[in-house]
Amino acid sequence: MCLAASKHSWPYCRPVIVVDGSALKAKFGGMLLTACGHDANGCIFPLAFGIVQSESNESWTWFFKKLRDSIGTRESLAIVADRHKGIEYAANLVSPDAAFGIEHHRHMESIRNRNPDMHRYLVQTDPTKWSRAYFNGWRYAIMTTNIAESLNNVDRKARLMLVGFLVEWLRELQQRWFFQRREEALKLTSKLAPKVEKLLCTNFSIGLIVTPRPTDQFKYAVTNNASQIWIVDMSEMTCTCRRFQIDQIPCPHAMAVFHPIDSADGWDVPEEVRSQIVNSFKTKCGLGRPWVRRILSQGEEHESVRFGRCNGYGHNRQTCTNSVPLGIHPTRSKPSFNTPSS
Repeated sequence: MCLAASKHSWPYCRPVIVVDGSALKAKFGGMLLTACGHDANGCIFPLAFGIVQSESNESWTWFFKKLRDSIGTRESLAIVADRHKGIEYAANLVSPDAAFGIEHHRHMESIRNRNPDMHRYLVQTDPTKWSRAYFNGWRYAIMTTNIAESLNNVDRKARLMLVGFLVEWLRELQQRWFFQRREEALKLTSKLAPKVEKLLCTNFSIGLIVTPRPTDQFKYAVTNNASQIWIVDMSEMTCTCRRFQIDQIPCPHAMAVFHPIDSADGWDVPEEVRSQIVNSFKTKCGLGRPWVRRILSQGEEHESVRFGRCNGYGHNRQTCTNSVPLGIHPTRSKPSFNTPSS
């Protein structure tokens, strides 16, 4: 089942499809196959549902063929799934040009638990299947099948129904979601989705604390206070931090290049602005001499300074007028060299 709303909206979503299967709990059993993605705001976008007898190579091949016939093919398509062999077999058979990646979560769990065989396991596993850095296509920030599993959690009670009631429940769910999101989209005043706009604003704020310096017409060396350097290539839309090309969203270093701020000496100030005379603030002088010392807080007491030569208070060496007897220092006692009597 693939609704017309999913078909028409799919070209405007990220070209990443997440597939998963869940068991039906009704009398006749079976499996519910799910294909979904992310819309522009990062929300779950249901694409298609299929009911099969079991998760086999034939079932997944049938599902992928029906999915391709419904939504077509797209350039740079990526498919994210778990490690089920039938999914990889069907994806390579039906969509050989699509990049296929397995779920990242299991590998991260192995690393988190400090498995002794972790290193050997990751080396033997093809990094292009689970690592964004080595992935052949673009999977953006979709690292796991969590969105498909979240959709399975939504329909967990509906999977207790018979097939006819289940299909109607899924249709009504999608109808309600699409209507609510269309109403929210009509209220937007910006050209970008709210989450994307917030991310760009965050990257822009971070980009204000780095310094871009051009190396040629399109390349910039971006540095920070820690002497770290990133190279941004505007002709290739890349950055050495790799977030720009992996997420397809400008990273903070690219945002700094988009909006560089030079020193004020190089600013182009219009003549009508330059000729403006800015008057100083009007201030009113208070009575008496200005107060220089700090005003004591409530409960504080002023402590007079004692001059050590005469033991007088309230003055220092320059202002001392007291006489001091010669050879007598009132604050210092001469060391005693008396030896004990024998």
